[in-house]
Amino acid sequence: MDLESECTQKREGKSSPTGGEKTDNDFPHDPLVIMVRKTTLSSIRDLKRIYKHGSKVSNRYLTIKFLKKENCGGNRIAFFVGGKIGKAVARNRLKRLLREAYRANEEKFKKCYDLIVIARQPLKEKTFEEVEQILMSTFGEANLLTRK
Repeated sequence: MDLESECTQKREGKSSPTGGEKTDNDFPHDPLVIMVRKTTLSSIRDLKRIYKHGSKVSNRYLTIKFLKKENCGGNRIAFFVGGKIGKAVARNRLKRLLREAYRANEEKFKKCYDLIVIARQPLKEKTFEEVEQILMSTFGEANLLTRK
């Protein structure tokens, strides 16, 4: 395939990121990616609204700010990890751990909330299991767990 036809296919959306013909298994159709987009809280206006009107629960490891939504479509969440945690590798690792801990226990959380989870410095040394336990206990303190 020559360069011109390859560019034409990409422009028309007929090629995949892997270089072959587009299939249902290509990246834009990945259900995990779609789920993350729907549950991510990124609007500055929404974040300011949560900070101004929301409730807060803190412990040594995490701060959770939350606000009940008017129109329920599930929870939206944002994870903040500040520069005091460390360099980018450490901050991204901690965000991945928090995201996965939330995703693995998502059915245990009450619905219809906008949530901000802010990591504190002592959390950076913890393993996944410890992060998951800390996240669940902090959500329990905030009364955001379902009664099952």
